[in-house]
Amino acid sequence: MRKTEYRKHEMVSTGKLGFMMPYRKPYFSGKVAKTFYPYGAELWREYDCFALSLLDGGAFFFSNAHFGAADGKTVLRAWEEGKLLAAWQGADGKVEWDRFWQIWDSTLCLPRFEQHVWLNRLYCLLPLAQAWLRTGEQRYARGWDKIFKEWMSAHPIVPPLQKAHESRSCWHDMQVTTRLIMLLHSVFLLSHGEALPAVSWRRIYRAIRLHANHVFVEAAQAHATKGGIGNHYQQKGTALVATAVLFPEFPEAAKWLATGRSVLEEHAAADILADGANIEASPSYSHFIARLSLDPHLFLIANGCETIPGWEGLLQRQYAYLAQTCDPHGNTLQVSDSYFMSAKADIALVRRLWPELAVTKRSGSNWFDPSKFGLLHQGCFDVAVDAGKTNLWHHHRGKPNILVWYKGEPLLIDTGCPNYDEDVRDRWCKYAAAHNVVTVEPDEEAAKWDELTAMPECKCLYHDDKTIEINHTCNTPSLNYNWRRRISLSDGVCHVRDSVRADRPVRISLHLHLAPVNMTLTANNRCAVIALDCGKARINLLSRGIKFNICDQLAIGTNNHWTRSAHLNVNKPGRTATFEWQIV
Repeated sequence: MRKTEYRKHEMVSTGKLGFMMPYRKPYFSGKVAKTFYPYGAELWREYDCFALSLLDGGAFFFSNAHFGAADGKTVLRAWEEGKLLAAWQGADGKVEWDRFWQIWDSTLCLPRFEQHVWLNRLYCLLPLAQAWLRTGEQRYARGWDKIFKEWMSAHPIVPPLQKAHESRSCWHDMQVTTRLIMLLHSVFLLSHGEALPAVSWRRIYRAIRLHANHVFVEAAQAHATKGGIGNHYQQKGTALVATAVLFPEFPEAAKWLATGRSVLEEHAAADILADGANIEASPSYSHFIARLSLDPHLFLIANGCETIPGWEGLLQRQYAYLAQTCDPHGNTLQVSDSYFMSAKADIALVRRLWPELAVTKRSGSNWFDPSKFGLLHQGCFDVAVDAGKTNLWHHHRGKPNILVWYKGEPLLIDTGCPNYDEDVRDRWCKYAAAHNVVTVEPDEEAAKWDELTAMPECKCLYHDDKTIEINHTCNTPSLNYNWRRRISLSDGVCHVRDSVRADRPVRISLHLHLAPVNMTLTANNRCAVIALDCGKARINLLSRGIKFNICDQLAIGTNNHWTRSAHLNVNKPGRTATFEWQIV
């Protein structure tokens, strides 16, 4: 056996950070390859690990609910306090890695899927590896090694393309890809100093090769059958490109690279729209997806590889869209499955990673027709209009939904999205009534009506700097209706007109969700007075013969935790209705 070799990363003349493998095995090709890792150690010392390696939505929401926050320092603190794995430990104190999948197996339901996959994707390794880089304290490296060794021992490889339940979903799809990405980052972080013994490095490199081959088979099969879609598929391409350029010694590296590039090109063509949005239409996911586009580009550039044709233009388009479609303070909008994050801070970090990024600041009013998303700004009002599709994984129903800010403060909000394991997400948050919309439901045989099966279409009829008008049509075997919404800003007034026409008697309802602030209704229930820090705003009903009803509902606040929100609604039975209202 060859003598164990440890090499620290070194700066080279190009200014890139040298990436030398801390350990090489004879089953590598034998050539000594210096490869380069594009995220410098100084960035890992400065930024939280989950700012550099963005979490997908499911992981963010679970971490936020389970640990109280979704950042690396919170996960690390849980480990230091002995609480990180407590929820998965049995009575004997041992970690039951598949504890919540076993609950699913026995009950034929899946109440804790995110809790199961969060652990088995091994997100928790990254904060430990980062802590080793920052401190050099051996306890972090030993903790990393212990978790990874125990996980590998508990999960023998299951061949690719098996049904998810064959491996309790642990050797399936995003679980494998995310673990691979956590390993790639960890190798860089742990190789600063002698963190691990040779036996551990051998285990890591075997696992990287094993995971990459598994991801390759899944990605190649999806690519061959044109069955790949969404960020799970894109992530496979990103992981394959990164692994191939970092580890050219593996004999499979060339095919990983070729397939990874093809997957990314296919995903970009199918999922990234002409305006820079993506079909999943969830703002925080859009940052995750844009980073999955950026990472392979950085890995290819850093290692002198040919970049993917047209990729720089694709990246510029994605980040320009993200810069334009945030709230007045530069944060992501909490629409669909999006969480609240600083878009401004993420884009600033990306500019450090890729200085070629040329992002314009958020402008006033704009309409993005491919994604059917618009912004209006005039005077004291900012309005976001989401008229996108409702039929994909991270979409919520209820379009065109609007969000309103008054003097920069949120006034009309989206109910938001909680941890995916909470059934209130599917029972309430994803339904149309949880948004600032008009709903139309049959009066008769209401039990047969399911908005989940309705696929309404929205089309922009008119837009300028002050006005957006959307036509919403829904045609189903049980109900056909048309809803037209016109939003206009002028002279310190936000004016909205909602007109509905159905082919049969229906229940027509207007729903408005207020930010969690003080609100009172006037005596006739036709005016809601909202007390904001910047002053009072009023929502007035202009149409005659209707009034506001009010109830208290759950909503997700800007801290990404549950709060309470006032829900105003107006109901009118019949075939037609007009709700005209304004905010002043």
